[in-house]
This record gives sequence, structure tokens and C-alpha cells, in this order.
Amino acid sequence: MATERDIARLLNEEIGPRDSDYVASVLGDYFCAETSETDYEAVEDMEEEEVEEGKEEEKETKDCDEDINPPLFDPEVAVELQVSDLDLESAMPDAPATSTTHSGDDMRKEDLQEEEELSKFFEHGCGCSNYSYALFSHSYIKTYRCDIQAMAKPVQEIAIMSQMAATSTMGGLSTGNHRRQKERKRQFFTFMHQGHKICRVTFLKLHACGKSRFEEIIKNYRMNGLIPRVHGNAGKTPNHALTYDDILRVVAFIRNYAEVHGISLPRRIPGMKSYENKKFLPCSTSKRQVYLEYAESCERLYVKACAETTFNMLWRRYVPYIEKMKPMSDLCATCKEISGLIIRSANMQSDERITEAMQKALDHRSLVKKERENYKDVLKEAQLLLKGLYTDAANNYNPPLTRPLAMLNIVGHFSFDYAQQVHYPSSPLQAGPIYFLTPRKCGIFGVCCEAIPQQVNFLINESFDTGKGANLVISMVYFYLKNHSLNSVNIHFNADNCTGQNKNNTVIQYLLWRVMTGLNVSISISFLPVGHTKFSPDWCFGLLKQKFRKAEADSLDDFIQVVEQSSAVNKAQPVGSSNGELIVETLDWSSYFATLFKKIKGTKGFQHIVVNATSRGVVAARQAVDGPVTQFNLPKEDAQKMEDELPNILPPKGMSTERKWYLYEKIRSFYRCEI
Repeated sequence: MATERDIARLLNEEIGPRDSDYVASVLGDYFCAETSETDYEAVEDMEEEEVEEGKEEEKETKDCDEDINPPLFDPEVAVELQVSDLDLESAMPDAPATSTTHSGDDMRKEDLQEEEELSKFFEHGCGCSNYSYALFSHSYIKTYRCDIQAMAKPVQEIAIMSQMAATSTMGGLSTGNHRRQKERKRQFFTFMHQGHKICRVTFLKLHACGKSRFEEIIKNYRMNGLIPRVHGNAGKTPNHALTYDDILRVVAFIRNYAEVHGISLPRRIPGMKSYENKKFLPCSTSKRQVYLEYAESCERLYVKACAETTFNMLWRRYVPYIEKMKPMSDLCATCKEISGLIIRSANMQSDERITEAMQKALDHRSLVKKERENYKDVLKEAQLLLKGLYTDAANNYNPPLTRPLAMLNIVGHFSFDYAQQVHYPSSPLQAGPIYFLTPRKCGIFGVCCEAIPQQVNFLINESFDTGKGANLVISMVYFYLKNHSLNSVNIHFNADNCTGQNKNNTVIQYLLWRVMTGLNVSISISFLPVGHTKFSPDWCFGLLKQKFRKAEADSLDDFIQVVEQSSAVNKAQPVGSSNGELIVETLDWSSYFATLFKKIKGTKGFQHIVVNATSRGVVAARQAVDGPVTQFNLPKEDAQKMEDELPNILPPKGMSTERKWYLYEKIRSFYRCEI
């Protein structure tokens, strides 16, 4: 009775005219018999049952011959049976075409080598007499190899060793029939796959393993058992590794370079919490430039220099506090001056000048740190007081923004500042010509209540602009306190040091006017040090600008939506509507207060102003948070007239006719819709 191997070998051999009768008889016997795969395995493993099963197969064959005639041999059909599996698979639409030529753009070099290797294997076979490779289809071999190659190397070797352990034979007597049986001295492996006994070449091809690698795997299995191989150099220090002295030399060079070219800045670095121990190199300096100087110095000293990647790795690991300064704007002039003084003093090698410059830097840093800590303490106090009065389980705390009938007995903290104006129409896909034009302008003034937190952004359309003076600032603050604030009894403001907008006599007189008219019990304002004015409004402005850069805005209404959608903390308050209605009136506060209050001389030198109802008409000023207090009595004799009246309204200047025609002729074409 022919077996599956006989049929596979017969189909892959060339069939001549003389062999037609033999092939017909073999195929007829095979296809009429009903020998199962299980019976085939039993015949191969157990010799005692072979005789009995052979008798049953002969009986079944006889019964089959009585009812079913075997198919007649046809030479044309026999020739068709010689078609290889490779050609059959390439003709099938669902099977991957192994003979298809792929270009280098579609496949990697490794994939091309894999295709070439498998093609040679399918063409020449495994070389064994049993034709083991023909037991599996080409698609199965490719898929199984891909699954093996997808594993990690140790997992692949464990899989191979596991199969070898399951089929290995150690000890006992040999089973050869043509030789005398004797005791086994070496371990014997039987290569099996899917229940079939296969040759070594087919086994290695299925597992994508080379001959030398397989021998090393078997050697490791015999010596160490079923554990992954360990490379011989594992745990050993390579000959080219850096020594301890080499690492010290790199670290010392970077530190010395930072001492010569960098300094510790006495100012706050944006986005950096701990900066006091930092040292910054100039913006023009790169790590590669530092490495090249290091390599040059090593060459002069005839010592080994490490690679650039190792140099950067040691920099990050051992001296991370030495960084390259990023380009920044709006820096503190005092910090800049002190930095230059220290560098010049170091170059002149003057110990006295270096000591003097460092002392100035330390004093300036101490002053800035005190002011920043005071700002944080006021914010914390305002948040704690507000949270104690209003608690909401869902939103933590969300107090009403308008309480016209009651006053909260807490300190309300507010910060206000101007942002850089924007232009519209604006698009993230900006057309080139509009870069050289001046679209419609819109100013932004923000008042932030950090305790909630929420910032009201006043949007000043170009047609409602009255200038960035004290009158407009006070008018917007007055509108905010009346319509958006917490209505607290006590107020603390924070602002920057811009004298034309915030730090002037008009703003101080406005605070005194609010206390004297009974709107508040006490008001204080603190001006952040020059050059160190980053505070809460800048955070909200940043969120607004991020959204604005990605949004389409053709009009004021579009910009209002951008502000509302930028973040939950931002709220839009237009000074005037798009249809020309004035919402926030600008009052002539400076002329009004000129008849009521005196002016304070030297307002630029004071950082903290306090006005209290207990000292009517008195303004307390300090140059530092812990400095001495200087009092000023500002009301004039006729100051009582201010109780029942407000300043006159300053009408907006509006746009000139030339500006309107410019927008119509130059900017109108860049709108998304026809205007």
C-alpha cells in the first residue's frame, strides 16, 4: 500500500510513457483506500498492529473494488500533476504570489533575501529521500517562518530547544536493523513537525535557523538545559570603554567651560521651577561646538577623547544644570546689565569688581524673590477665603460673579494687563500678500480673578479705541468691578510697572476715590518688578493666542467665539459691538481727579500702594514689600464734590475715512465671505 510520501515523491518525478500503467495502478490503489492519517502514524510507530491493519485495508480495498472502479490513467492529466505548488499558489487569487518580482521601493532588502532563499528551497527541495518539504504547502512554510521570525531571539531558541527536548533520545539501545544493537552514548534527536517526521534541513528552514546557530543551540541545551543562551561577552567591560579618569575629564571640561562662558542668572526663567543653581551658556553656543573644543583639547594633551554621543550622554547625566539659554524677549534690564558686568569683571580678572557685581546680582535676586513670594501668598490667601465661603460638591467652588445686593467680607484678588493686539481677518492658512498689509486691529485687556479662576478679556475694536492711557484702563477696571467682580469689601490688585497705563497718579487717585465714596473698605495694589512681570493674565493670554493662531476669524463676532472657546477661564467682553453700539464707556478720570486730589511725586519708586477707610484720604506707599511706609494726604479742599457725580464720557475717536477706504480696498478681498 502506497503512503503519502510515496504519492508526494511520485507527483514530483517526471512521468514517462513506460510508467503510465504503474502510476495508474498506484493512484487507483491509493484513492480507493480509506487509510486515515491516524492509521498511518500507528503503522509507522507500532509494528505489531501493522499486520492486522494491513488485513483490514485489504478487505476494505476489495469491498471498494467491487463498487467503485479506479480512475483511468490519462497522460495529459499525469503531466498536469507535475505542476509545482509554487505555480499553483501563484495562480490562486487568495494566496500570496511567491514568484512575483517586487521592486526595491516596495520591499526591504531583508524581504528580498527572504523571498530569494525560499524560492531556491522550493525549487531544489530539501535533498532528503523522503521529500519532507513536500508535506507542507509553500504558503504554510512562509507563514510559519514569519511567525518564528517575529519572536525575539531568546524566544526562538527556547522554541527550538523545547521541540528538541520533546523528541530527544538519551540512553537505551540503538534501534537500527542493519547494525548490531548497542548502548547509546550520544543524544539522538528526531525532527518532528505537525506529527510528521521530517529531515533536518526542512526543520531548520521552518524555524529560520542556520546550521551553525542550531549547533550552538544544541550545545547550550546539552550543557545548560532548557535556558536561553548568554553571549560570551555579557557582563564584560569592552576594551574601548571609558575609564573613570576619562569621565572625570569630560565633566571637568564642561564645568570649566560653563565657568568661563556662562553665569547664574539672577532672574526668573519662564517654565523653570528651580533655576537658582542653573548655569546657562549663550544662545549661540551649541553642544557640538563645546564637544569640538573638548576634542581639540584632548588632542593637544595626547589623551583619548570620547565620541560625541557619549559626550552628550555624560553631559545629561552628570551636569544637567548646565544648559543653553533659549532666545527670550522682554528681559529685565537690570539682570542684563549685571550679567554683562560680571563677564567684563571676570575677563579683567578684577576680584573687587567681581565681588561688587556678584553682590548686586544677589541683592537684585533677593528683591525679585521677595516680590514673587508676596504675589503667591496673596493668591493663596484669596483662594482659601473664597473656598471657605462657597463650596460646591460638583464644581469644588464656583461663586456667583455678580452680587449687586451684598458685599463679600473677603479680600478679592485681581490682576490686569494688556496683551499684544491682534489683527483680523486671520487664518491659519494665511495668504502671502496680507503679511505686508495692516488688517483691522483689536486690542486686548484682561482682568483675571485667580481665585475662581476666570479672566474677562476686554476686546477693543479699532473703531472704539481711545488710546492706552490711564483713562481707558480705569474705565475697564471700573466696568469689571461693577459687572463681573466678586463684590468683595477688600480688593488687592496686581499690575506691571508700565507708568503710562498702571503706575501713575491717576490710578492711585482712582483707588482713593473708591474708598472715599464707600465702594470698598480697603484697596491695595502691587506692581511687579520691571522685567519680572509674568503673572496670571499672561497665562490666559497664552491660551487665547494658541486658539487664535488655529482659528478662522473674519470679524469681531468671530474673535469673541475664539476667546470663549480658547479655555474655560477666558471670557470675552467687547468694548463695542460689531453694529457700532458702545458697551464700555471711557470716562475722563484724569481731568476729574485733577480737581479733587494732589499728585504724588516719584511714583515710579513705589511698588506697593495701600488705601484704607480708617485713614480717610491717606495713601500709604512702600518701595519694597518689607520696606518702610510713606504716607501721603491727597484730597484737596473741595474733595466732597466727588460723591454724587462721575467723570465726563470720552467718545471714541473712530476710524478715519482714509483708514476705512484702506480696509475696503486692500483687506476686503481676504475675507471668507463677501462684505
